[in-house]
Amino acid sequence: MAHSSRTTAAASPRPRGRQPTFDRDEALETALELFWRHGYEGVSLADLTSAMGIAAPSLYHAFGSKADLYREVLRRYGSSGGMKADEVGAAASSYDAARQMLERGIAAVTMPGKPLGCMVSSGMLMASPDHAELAAELKALRASLRHALQKRIQRDIDDGVLPRATDAAALARLVTAAMQGIFSAMVLGAARAIGETMVVLMVCGNIVQVPTSLFDPVRALTANIALEMPYAMGDHRASLFVAGLLMLLLVSVLVAAGEWVGRRQREMTS
Repeated sequence: MAHSSRTTAAASPRPRGRQPTFDRDEALETALELFWRHGYEGVSLADLTSAMGIAAPSLYHAFGSKADLYREVLRRYGSSGGMKADEVGAAASSYDAARQMLERGIAAVTMPGKPLGCMVSSGMLMASPDHAELAAELKALRASLRHALQKRIQRDIDDGVLPRATDAAALARLVTAAMQGIFSAMVLGAARAIGETMVVLMVCGNIVQVPTSLFDPVRALTANIALEMPYAMGDHRASLFVAGLLMLLLVSVLVAAGEWVGRRQREMTS
């Protein structure tokens, strides 16, 4: 009987090394959120360990280093909806490939609750010399998608779908540059919207009252919704949603009126 126990123990040796005591997928999602929002150089080791709820030795044991963790996060990000190089090559045409790249790229970076912008397209565009190797890897990752599109365009040129004079390299660069520009514009647009709201808030005075003259301080409707929504409950919260809906309807009417006036002017001048 004792011999049997020893045999079983020998057949099932204890695993060597420290086993992770945290959820690896959850840790990667947390790291992805941090790197996506703040960039590689904007996230410190202390930020990572604090957000993941683990100690630095556990992070090193599980992922190797901060750079290795970033590489794994990039692979995880790449599988979350963005188009891959082999999918570009398998597209029905170069037009379909470019369209899907833009559509899926925009969908991937506008998911609710996620940071704006593309982690790959805008990642480490400027990096310190200490991180030059990692920046070069990210640059190569961006280039792989462009090269795949260039090959797909060249196939259409060779098949006669596109004119022989088409520059496949230039067209592929144009599409990828447009994609990167869209992502950057989204981030800048959000920052501009926040900045303009703050400017209006300061100029108007940020005082909740019924004005009796044109120069009395007031609070703008957009600022009122933004400031009160975090703590509003019940009827108060419902009234803020109603105010937002009324503002949306008003803007829609103004835009429609502007389009109608512009169309009438074009008809009169044509």
